[in-house]
Amino acid sequence: MSTVPSWPHIGPRAVIEVVQGVVGLGLTFFTYHEHWLRSAGLHAGHGAAHEHGMLCQILGLSTVYDRLDPTNCAGLELAARRLVMIERAVRVNSKSPSFEGLPKMAQHSMDEGGGLATTECTAHMAHVAESGARVLKQNRLLREEMQLKRKDKGKGGDAGPSK
Repeated sequence: MSTVPSWPHIGPRAVIEVVQGVVGLGLTFFTYHEHWLRSAGLHAGHGAAHEHGMLCQILGLSTVYDRLDPTNCAGLELAARRLVMIERAVRVNSKSPSFEGLPKMAQHSMDEGGGLATTECTAHMAHVAESGARVLKQNRLLREEMQLKRKDKGKGGDAGPSK
């Protein structure tokens, strides 16, 4: 755990603004979802609506029931960022929300293809692959050199230096 960064997210904490916004409306995370759904114009059966509701439940249970400080929980920060991503996508088009460009909000944890970003692990594996490739190249060069020497010995000539 000593290699885990103290805060894995890039940029300011969204969860602070999300909490302030919900409280400023005089709502809780448990009531905010229904309020947002009515004002956003999104069909309640849409997948984005279900995800938004679940994120509100997670934030609500974590802060009210578990009594976690959302400003100090990387997981709740990610939930808040995803909540904002959904709201922005729905604001652009409530009939067909587009998340194009929005994954940057969760840049620390997602790569360009939407998969998990494991930059340190990926860099390590690239280094291992590169080292392996160097060994294979050296083996190939040695094998080629040995074959040239055998051919030259068979002809009775001096092999001379090879590259």
